[in-house]
Amino acid sequence: MINIEVRFSKDLTAALEKYEKRVKQQALLSGVAKAAEVIYEEVKLNATRGGPQFPDPQSGELEKAVYRAYIPERSTDERKTYVVAARNRGAFYWRFLEFGTSKMPAQPFIRPATAHLNRALDAGKERMAERLNEK
Repeated sequence: MINIEVRFSKDLTAALEKYEKRVKQQALLSGVAKAAEVIYEEVKLNATRGGPQFPDPQSGELEKAVYRAYIPERSTDERKTYVVAARNRGAFYWRFLEFGTSKMPAQPFIRPATAHLNRALDAGKERMAERLNEK
């Protein structure tokens, strides 16, 4: 009978654990980025389909003001944070449309995109699975 025993050194075990953690973090970040992309595209679509109630919809300034960004300061190993919002530069009026004023009712284009959250989460999960399977 042949008996073979293999033991990992502490260095190798630590390196494997570190690699596993990095792969999980990369997959998580990629998945969250994909989910944010779905919401981002929906917000941009809402900004362009606003119609005549939006100031100068043909200029595209509102659509250009929409952005998504990774926020490392609000992220951890287990949580990655993206924001989808509108910049003040070029379309300072976005907040008046989104929340309304005392003289104008709200005509939101960001908040309705959250109706697509399930689709965004599904796309994010799919991306994470792809990333984990390619390793």
